[in-house]
Amino acid sequence: MRAFRLFWGKLGGGVTRHSGKAGPAVIPGLQFFFISDILFLMIPARTERKFCVARAAKEENVRMAGLKEHIFLIGFMGCGKSTNAECLAEMTGARQVEMDQMIVENEGMAIADIFEEKGEAYFRELETELIKSFAGVEPAVISCGGGAVLKEENVRLMKESGKIVLLTAEPGTIYERVKDSTERPVLNGNMNVGYIEELMEKRRPKYEAAADVKVATDGKTAEEICGEILEVCGK
Repeated sequence: MRAFRLFWGKLGGGVTRHSGKAGPAVIPGLQFFFISDILFLMIPARTERKFCVARAAKEENVRMAGLKEHIFLIGFMGCGKSTNAECLAEMTGARQVEMDQMIVENEGMAIADIFEEKGEAYFRELETELIKSFAGVEPAVISCGGGAVLKEENVRLMKESGKIVLLTAEPGTIYERVKDSTERPVLNGNMNVGYIEELMEKRRPKYEAAADVKVATDGKTAEEICGEILEVCGK
């Protein structure tokens, strides 16, 4: 497209294009208005539609701000709970809560150290007490530990105050996401696809029985995943 310069002013006849030829030429697809001696340039129709769609999406997110109830994200480690919790919090304006992080802060030690020094049963009790504390508080997006729903009491408490969303991923995907992590005590000495698949199958019935919504995460962006979640939980 040949380069051109815009000349504008209070002309009453719009904006012209200098093309090297005599006389002005009106630029197709553009509209101009004078308001209080200020010239406002209106973008081309197709671009304007894109902005309108983006603006409508933003306004829809604003309307969603302030969830009616908690959204609990559950699933095997590495399925994307933290990533999608952050995305959901941004899309809805709700608070993001990381259960594992809260436990680490409250206990003053890493999860792996809690498992080693105090045992898994102690850690699971900490999860239950934390879930109890969510009752009656402002709805939030809560990322749960991978084993939080293995305890029936936890599932009951979650369902009393929100929706449970199960995020899933293939064993190979999980492995690629967690293989370099040192904060996965249940995989210590067993960091391989075969063991991950075995443990996932063992937990699958508990996960699926607890879930109100199930969303696969493989090959999707966080925005796509969260859009699916809000189709059900954001209403």
